[in-house]
Amino acid sequence: MESTKITHQCPCPKITCPRNGKCPKCTSHHLQEGKPNCCSFYAVLPILEEAISQSPETPTAKSLEEFIAKRKKRYAHLCEENGITAEEFNERLKNKAKFCSSH
Repeated sequence: MESTKITHQCPCPKITCPRNGKCPKCTSHHLQEGKPNCCSFYAVLPILEEAISQSPETPTAKSLEEFIAKRKKRYAHLCEENGITAEEFNERLKNKAKFCSSH
């Protein structure tokens, strides 16, 4: 039986998703799609931003900036669609990080 303890810790604003809070299923789905899930995206975001800052005028940096902007826009749309404020979303990310670091 799959644990649902983490469901309330899931930061993804797509709360109607059948994989919401089911980390292994979510990760597997996103790996198959070739897109990072919410947790993965925000885990690597600081690294991507650092890479961009090293060479901001390169085509790679421009591509990464576009990727980041699209993902953030998508999450903002999902937050709005599901009544989650920016503050609540940031709190969800912090809670997930705390939860995962304590297990």
